[in-house]
Amino acid sequence: MSGAQSKVSPLLRFLPTKIRNQLTKPVVSVLRLQGTISSQKSKKFINLENTRKQIDKAFSPKRLASVLLTVNSPGGSPVQSDLVTSYIQKKASKQQVPVVVFVEDMAASGGYWLACAGSEIFASRSSVIGSLGVIYFNLGIQELIQKLGVERRVITAGDNKALMDPLSPLKEGDVKIIKTMLENTHKHFVDHVKKNRGNKLTGSDDALFNGGIWTAEPALELGLIDGIANMDDYIETKFGDNVKVIRLKPPTSSIAEAFGASLPTNIEHDLIKSQLENFGKLRI
Repeated sequence: MSGAQSKVSPLLRFLPTKIRNQLTKPVVSVLRLQGTISSQKSKKFINLENTRKQIDKAFSPKRLASVLLTVNSPGGSPVQSDLVTSYIQKKASKQQVPVVVFVEDMAASGGYWLACAGSEIFASRSSVIGSLGVIYFNLGIQELIQKLGVERRVITAGDNKALMDPLSPLKEGDVKIIKTMLENTHKHFVDHVKKNRGNKLTGSDDALFNGGIWTAEPALELGLIDGIANMDDYIETKFGDNVKVIRLKPPTSSIAEAFGASLPTNIEHDLIKSQLENFGKLRI
């Protein structure tokens, strides 16, 4: 039985109406996931370690009617995307509380993986949605080191230990291994979307899972979202004034909080920085 459906103490009838209403209103938690998805320790990244406590808090209030999740992410680690989403869905299932997702600027790639944690997904008209693919990238600089007169020395045990070495020419065997990894991870992504969106999806696999991106209106036609709406309008329409909204603060460092500052949240800056730090890693 969810918190919103729990029995109300008969003693409340002796309290003034205004106080009684405050104590019996259904509760909605608002949880915000913003930034690149990465296992890095910085609080500005989305990962299970950084978000676990916030997720627990979102599901902890009494009389909880719903958890509203705002997603604003260009993607990142497929593993962390899966871990965070699974944890949210586990909490929702255990407490029988629906999760409704609202996309802000973007839910691209791993960001859309997170969005699928909800039973419903809404977006603003200009939100960017999609990029349902997997990518791997690195650089080949073997000719550069030759020009610089640098000698490469590598000793391995195992034929594939120096996989995709940027200081060596690209090998066909390496490409085959990486492509297999990409295809496997892409299948996991496709399975996740199909499991959570089900028959709401109207586009073909070729149309949906080719890495393309859309704004809200075509995404709605493809069944990737359920409607075009923002969170405040949704709350007003569904609950009116008869609701208590708890907006959880995103995790920040204690030093930043002490000085009233926030950590950098510029998604474009974080995405570029993350790309530079993640050469040779699988990303969604």
